[in-house]
Amino acid sequence: MENKNIVISIDFKSVIGLLLGIFLCFILFNTNNSKAQTTTTLDGTFGCVDNANFGGFVTVGNGHSMYTNSLTRVVIDSTTKTGTASGINNAVTNFETAQVANVTQTGSGTFTYASDTPISGFYQFTLSFGGQTSTLYGILVNSGKTLLTVSSYPYVRPFQTGVCQKV
Repeated sequence: MENKNIVISIDFKSVIGLLLGIFLCFILFNTNNSKAQTTTTLDGTFGCVDNANFGGFVTVGNGHSMYTNSLTRVVIDSTTKTGTASGINNAVTNFETAQVANVTQTGSGTFTYASDTPISGFYQFTLSFGGQTSTLYGILVNSGKTLLTVSSYPYVRPFQTGVCQKV
């Protein structure tokens, strides 16, 4: 009877590759799924852009200055439910007249806010800018990193919609 030897040749790289593959499969199949976490705290610094909707404001705005859009830095303090905003506004002066012009203005102001008003999960902002008071509503999305806003009646300018991203 003849002895036959079986020779298996395995190089070091193959062994390491096999062990690494087993380890990665273990990691992939034994981790818990993570889900987006919701945030109910409105706090921190946001960069915002908003745009005005001029539908229906042709006669109301005659001869006035109307904001068209703005870029704003907003700082919100959840402990006092207050905030500050400063930014750049583009406006149309002498709206609906023969002397219409575009201007860029800077400004700043303060605001307060209330949670869960008028609907659970929403925020109501009361803004004071340039001697005028107005109301905005907002809702946090994207795990609290994005704030969507819309202006509210009574509002002396066209309704505005905005998006704020946490900085």
